[in-house]
Amino acid sequence: MLANRRADADLLTVFHNTPRDLQSNRLGRISYHQRQRIRRMIWLPILGQILLIGLLFFPVVFAFGGIWIIRSRRLIVLIGMIFTGLLLMYMRLNTTWDRARTLNQDLYRHRVQVVQGYARLLDHRQVRIGGKVFSLTRQQQAVLNNNTVYTVYYLPHSREVMGIVSQSRDLIA
Repeated sequence: MLANRRADADLLTVFHNTPRDLQSNRLGRISYHQRQRIRRMIWLPILGQILLIGLLFFPVVFAFGGIWIIRSRRLIVLIGMIFTGLLLMYMRLNTTWDRARTLNQDLYRHRVQVVQGYARLLDHRQVRIGGKVFSLTRQQQAVLNNNTVYTVYYLPHSREVMGIVSQSRDLIA
């Protein structure tokens, strides 16, 4: 019994939940605390990408400001590096933007879906529960056990796990 309480406390801690968050999830809603977390998940990666772009292109702007004398061969290499860097940043920012868009859809719909089933830990920090696959952090995957019954509260579009609770085997019908 004590081990079950410790496991439940670990799940709450690792998934950044409180009992109030889980109560909202049981009602099919996103709690205020979870909405704040989703907003951070939307904006922090975007701001990080913008900051990275600024930091990477500061030396380029500095170079074209006339401080360095660039010969034609170096200029061609520099332009090629700039083009490659822009392409890679565009692809990364596009991925970040798509993730932000799906999280934003979930945020404004205020809905949480529920699935219940046995956990099967997969490679690449993923778990399959009730026929759905969820991505996890290493810490989240470490507190889950194979062949244990869990109830997962997740966002429908992004499949972001909002909360997870372990259940006894007799709750599955």
